[in-house]
Amino acid sequence: MSVTMDHGQTSAVNQLLGWYGRNAERLQKLADARQMTVDELMVWILDEATMQNALRLAGPDSFYQIQDIEIDLNSRTVRKDGEFLRLSRLQFDMLAYLARNAGVVIRRHQMANEVWGGIAVAQVGKTMDMHCSTLRGVIGDRPDHSVPGVWKYITTLRGVGWRMEKRPYGRLGSVS
Repeated sequence: MSVTMDHGQTSAVNQLLGWYGRNAERLQKLADARQMTVDELMVWILDEATMQNALRLAGPDSFYQIQDIEIDLNSRTVRKDGEFLRLSRLQFDMLAYLARNAGVVIRRHQMANEVWGGIAVAQVGKTMDMHCSTLRGVIGDRPDHSVPGVWKYITTLRGVGWRMEKRPYGRLGSVS
């Protein structure tokens, strides 16, 4: 049987295979419980109906990795160095929005529109600052002393907004 996929489907399959690699231990436990090999389990999981659903869910923008932080939009989970982090709904939404736009300055009004549902910045400005500050604490953000004014994950541009740093910490030349 031959299967033809367009670019979006190929990208989704590649993301699904990446998920497989990141969750190998969990898959092994599930396979052991069903007395199967992991390969048999994957065949069982990836029947045609499940594959279509997986392609729909995986989508091109469902998972982000920014340095050592993994953000899964489908499950609304965040992991750092393999450990799950507990974020509030607003912290998760802020982090996800910054990750989707890594390397780009997100202006305060854009964050207010995306995360706070269009509420005026004047009404949520201090709240956004507080949530960003607590988000930094949860993800272990800290200043990058090799570049003045830049933080490891989220840099604040005073009076403008925020930027998610997508380069590996301490190395300006590379992008992860």
